[in-house]
Amino acid sequence: LIDGKRPPMLLLSGGKDYVASIESARSPSISRSARSPAAGGYVTKAKGGGAMTPGCTLSRPSVTRPRRCGPSASCCASSSAPAVQDCGMTDTSQTEAASQTNATEPLRIGTDTGWTSVDTSSGTVCAINAGTAYCIGRNDESQFGLVGDTDNSSELMLLETGEIPSQIATGNTHTCFLQADNGVAHCVGDNAYGQVGDGTTTDRDAWRTVDSNHRFTSLTAGLFFTCGIAAPTTTPSSNAGKALCWGRNAYGQLGDGVGSGINSSTPVLASADLTFKSLRASEEHVCGVTTSGQLWCWGSTADGTEITAPHRIGTASNWSGVAVRSTGTCAYTVKTRLLPSATSCWGDRQTVGNGTPVYANTPKKL
Repeated sequence: LIDGKRPPMLLLSGGKDYVASIESARSPSISRSARSPAAGGYVTKAKGGGAMTPGCTLSRPSVTRPRRCGPSASCCASSSAPAVQDCGMTDTSQTEAASQTNATEPLRIGTDTGWTSVDTSSGTVCAINAGTAYCIGRNDESQFGLVGDTDNSSELMLLETGEIPSQIATGNTHTCFLQADNGVAHCVGDNAYGQVGDGTTTDRDAWRTVDSNHRFTSLTAGLFFTCGIAAPTTTPSSNAGKALCWGRNAYGQLGDGVGSGINSSTPVLASADLTFKSLRASEEHVCGVTTSGQLWCWGSTADGTEITAPHRIGTASNWSGVAVRSTGTCAYTVKTRLLPSATSCWGDRQTVGNGTPVYANTPKKL
């Protein structure tokens, strides 16, 4: 149980080293729990000890182009740190004198409320507030989409998307968002495997449209690939509800039955027969719950086996959602009049969570 005194979570996203969530309250806020600090450090500890506190209070930039705290910004690493207008959390140069400390409890990011989407990856957290996207952390491959900018950021950065986003997804070094009015996907950043989805393998520092014939209801990003659920307005309409993926395919994570390193820089069907209500990607595998409540996965297994096409997990047809990590997966059902809620996991022993010191290749109830 993570801090049982906090409000229920509306959204939860886990990255390689930390978790980000949006609290379910009248005015949700972003919380972050870190295993290790990302670029610039989000959490600092004052000299001589003291309680862990965010370096400074974040506020959304009031300028059209975001700017960073400069060397002279009024920012410190103690619990009495003042709010910094328009520039946010302490810059790297301002936290060198303080020791960076891992966070063992959720820490609120910023003072804003009304966050509606959040996602995390290896060193990056991105979220949407009032139709505007923000990111914090790694930007070494221009995954923030700020042309010419490859600086990591320890403050929330306003993304110049050019469109109103409804959802955001972060990969290892690329970022994608869904356009609110039509479901078109846009991506930016590292494109070595075609994960931006623009038909090339050219790295991008400005947002690129993923084949505008495809429309999506949701997106999820893995290490070097992206997947989405096709919307009813997609072309062809027969693809509605189906999983489409693009990018790296070294372990079959595109689900197109090919695998073996045959990447794709444009969306390909993961299955011609399945329609999904949710999808989640980890570093090298994907799992999804179909509209009929079945659970299907593809990509790399915990022991490195390559599954190149969707494979059904178990025989149950009452799954509600799924969460994934690099070496394991958990899925859950919700309570009904006839059945209690349940969570099952499989993969390595840490993922399974039942004390068994071996891999589990079938779902084990927690």
